[in-house]
Amino acid sequence: MDEKLTAEFLSKYLNYILENLPNGIWVENETGQIVFANQQLVQMVGLRANWEIVGKTWREIILPSEIQWIEEYLRSSKQSVMALETLLKTPTGPLPVKLNISILKEANKMVGRVCSVIPVEKPKKTETKGPVITDQWQEIIENSVDGICILDDQKITFVNRRLEGMTGYNLTELKSLGLENILAPRDRKKIEKILQTPQTIIMPIHYEIRLLSKLKREIDTELRVVPIEYNHKKVLVCFFRDITQIKELERMRTDFIAMVSHELRTPLTAIKEAISLLATAAASKSPELPVRFINIAQEEIGRLNRMIDNLVEVSRIESGKVKIKFEPVKINFLIETAIESLAVLADKKKIKVTKSLAKDLPIIMGDGDRIFHLISNILDNAIKFTPRGGSVAIASEKLPGSSPIIKAHRLPANEDYVMVSVSDTGPGIAPQNLERIFEKFERIEPTTGAGEAGIGLGLAIARNTVELHRGKIWVTSELGKGSIFYFVLPTNVRSE
Repeated sequence: MDEKLTAEFLSKYLNYILENLPNGIWVENETGQIVFANQQLVQMVGLRANWEIVGKTWREIILPSEIQWIEEYLRSSKQSVMALETLLKTPTGPLPVKLNISILKEANKMVGRVCSVIPVEKPKKTETKGPVITDQWQEIIENSVDGICILDDQKITFVNRRLEGMTGYNLTELKSLGLENILAPRDRKKIEKILQTPQTIIMPIHYEIRLLSKLKREIDTELRVVPIEYNHKKVLVCFFRDITQIKELERMRTDFIAMVSHELRTPLTAIKEAISLLATAAASKSPELPVRFINIAQEEIGRLNRMIDNLVEVSRIESGKVKIKFEPVKINFLIETAIESLAVLADKKKIKVTKSLAKDLPIIMGDGDRIFHLISNILDNAIKFTPRGGSVAIASEKLPGSSPIIKAHRLPANEDYVMVSVSDTGPGIAPQNLERIFEKFERIEPTTGAGEAGIGLGLAIARNTVELHRGKIWVTSELGKGSIFYFVLPTNVRSE
């Protein structure tokens, strides 16, 4: 297909191509009035026909709470192509969508906008016509969220900007390479037959396939191949949707399930063994054995409870259901309680836990339960990653708002703070991981074999708790010498 034939093909089959684009689409004129809406958009907003949208403005299909910030964004943006996330208004409630906006211009003057939203399924042919629409169909295809190419006799004759961006190749390079050479080698056989015999394809076909970019990076995509009759022969229109993030989430979910299953099984096995040995020792004349086995069971039950508490807490955080109940809290009391609750774990590893608590520490207003779990999580991590025979130290002190530490972390200087620090003699943390460790499910494997990686939730929950209290948490570390975790919480001026 030469350039003239390609243009003719696009002009003739644009509606058919748009039917297979999984986007809801509307077009506005220069006054913001919608002059075209496809059937997919109609279905997404729960209406019956496109005439129910045509003549309105985008404000009538977007959730009211979203309108103001979108208007501000459109006024301030200088870009001709914009992408944002918002909520459509539907009968069943808000629908999260990605909104792509392309400014339409003639003689450097804006004449309208083309807007598309996903997730979508199948658009439908439109009967609405107007000068803005007929002149801008190709602009819609060029700005689709899917990479699109047309194959004629196994040769690429057209690609949109999105496919060029996904692969890193331009049109000339893609024409030269051919489709099979931009696929991961192990996936080429999947579509070999349809490339060679397009005439055998009657209905659209779907594959999961990996593109190979110019930088040799593999990109997970969902490929939809649609046959179209043109000049008495079949050509293929290929739609590539990037599903890299979806695949990564699937892998994370699988890893998480395996990780949690393993972590839960470990304490349960220890409890089972301790109870079994306790039953055997019941007939023994030595009174020390039952006490030892009971301690083991208690330690593992405590570990299991902390793990379950963390899973429940992160679920609350994800759902946005975390509620803080502010009440007077004595930080030193919570520290003492946390040390006591982890004494069995520390004794088992022969780790000495020392404390240096300020006597005049002020009472703070906060959620006592969450602050206790915050301290427990940090202390638990310190004990877990400190080698046998090492030491852990925990300290508390009052900091005025004028303190250099408070200024360094850009916290308000008009109130006082309580700072808690937990230091250990563990393996330390590499500089590149100092921020990562506060992310969910991030597990930094110890470099010296000290300790064992957990499920990667404790520090993420700790950071969330500190931020909910308008505080700050951070860590300093040196490989081979240990780490120090700090957190500061704002306080009133009453003393304990």
